[in-house]
Amino acid sequence: MSLTRKQEALAYSIAINPDRSAAATRRLIIADLKDVLTMASTQRSKRDELVDGEPGWVLYERMQMLAAVNDWRAVLGLPPADVAAVERIESSACGHIDYTAKYAIGCAEIALGERN
Repeated sequence: MSLTRKQEALAYSIAINPDRSAAATRRLIIADLKDVLTMASTQRSKRDELVDGEPGWVLYERMQMLAAVNDWRAVLGLPPADVAAVERIESSACGHIDYTAKYAIGCAEIALGERN
């Protein structure tokens, strides 16, 4: 597991405050996943090659989200999710007016074990 400094701080915050509401934890994870996706999207122009018929940036963003989801699942004591789960969320977010939020919320549900 390779948590970013922000994820480490959030994980520490969750650990030292076990009374934190589920909603507060969910908001922290959603915000982090939005940041992960936003940072990954800055690489789009560098990843325009096709890989198995998909733009390389799509695969890169998917793998970044999967890594972040699995970092959170590890923090929460859950087993790793698979890429198919993130791909389903990505597909449902496609074309949505707020793609980033929908993608992050769906991935947070996977991270929290609410969805697979």
